Amino acid sequence: MSYQALASQDPELFLDEPKSISRVQITRQFVTKNRGQLFVLLLGVIAFAELGAIFNKGLVCITCVDKPKWNMVYSPANEAVEYHVRTHYGDAVDNVSPGFWGPPSPEVDQHWQSLSSYSISKIPKNQAALLPNKTSPIPSDRNNYVAGLDVFHQLHCLNMIRQALHPEYYPKRRMNTTYGDWHIRHCVDSVRQSLMCSADISVIVWQWSDELQETFPRGNIAHTCRNYEKIQDWAKERVFDFSRYFDYRVHTVDDLVIPIYHSG
Repeated sequence: MSYQALASQDPELFLDEPKSISRVQITRQFVTKNRGQLFVLLLGVIAFAELGAIFNKGLVCITCVDKPKWNMVYSPANEAVEYHVRTHYGDAVDNVSPGFWGPPSPEVDQHWQSLSSYSISKIPKNQAALLPNKTSPIPSDRNNYVAGLDVFHQLHCLNMIRQALHPEYYPKRRMNTTYGDWHIRHCVDSVRQSLMCSADISVIVWQWSDELQETFPRGNIAHTCRNYEKIQDWAKERVFDFSRYFDYRVHTVDDLVIPIYHSG
């Protein structure tokens, strides 16, 4: 599955700068003026990028033979997990994720929506019986159960936060309503918990920049990542049209007993 790079540069980013000033001077002035904010932004970009390691630039395709034994609880998608080393965006002002970075637009929306298009799946009963939490059978198909991988929920939440930053473009995401305020706060805390759960220990480094004549933190570092496309393909093969085929009002009783982390 490929992702096409779209132009997302803001043409007005340096609109007020004289054309005679060199790119190095512009970059140095921008970095010097916004050093603290840039460092915080850099860490944020790196952290959020870990949720959706789906970008192609700088990819080093090294598939791990001995997969890290990180999964202490069962997931039916364990079979789709494949690890590789990937370099993230984020080491400079002009090194950003194509298609995902930039002002709101239909193209940017399409890229974000594509990340979680297959968010709800159906799994057979024998797999549902292995879950650490009980899930519901599908009322119209009691041999299958409804399930969803949390990565899609986290990407949905991150997209909601992104939209809330632009209420003029996404009026439904305004935080001046009870639900809008709750939804965004829920999403912020959900992403926080996910980042702390995964606790990416990839090392940010500081390197000398001949262009800036400074030692600067670099965000384009190597990460051990799960292959997102493989997981998305797994979900695509099992996608379930929840809004069409699942009736919230039907309580379907089944005989599965889940002894661990049972929540209702």
